[in-house]
Amino acid sequence: MYTNAEEVFQSALDLSDELGRKGVIAEAQEIREVVRAFWTSSTEALGELRAALGKINGDAFPQDIHDKITELQNACTKLMRLS
Repeated sequence: MYTNAEEVFQSALDLSDELGRKGVIAEAQEIREVVRAFWTSSTEALGELRAALGKINGDAFPQDIHDKITELQNACTKLMRLS
């Protein structure tokens, strides 16, 4: 589904917006900070994003958000392996 880090980062920002609308402010902010921070490589940024997503209890959300979190984690892992 994702072919590059920029697509993953944009999708993560979209997820952050959705989490923020649901009142999950701390996690939404952390995702935003990770995506917008300066990283020396996209692999480093993807690793940090994957870690931030891992802190979110996806089971506490509707299935579509849970699926999006899992999808982004998997995309991060896949793109890191390709780097």
